[in-house]
Amino acid sequence: MGGLKADPARSPRAVLMLTERDQEADLVVGLGVGVDDYLTKPFGMHELGGRLRAPLRRANASQAAVLT
Repeated sequence: MGGLKADPARSPRAVLMLTERDQEADLVVGLGVGVDDYLTKPFGMHELGGRLRAPLRRANASQAAVLT
């Protein structure tokens, strides 16, 4: 079985898992199937916003590095 990013058409997308499951084993499984970030409930909107912006920042930095 391939994981969340096994399809090359989907590989550039970041995957953020929002869940109430807060055990370390759940996090490990999520990361193992291709999740980029794992956020447990309850969470604040500022934290969610920051976690959504982080992969965009990384993608923009990678693109800038390629262009220079």
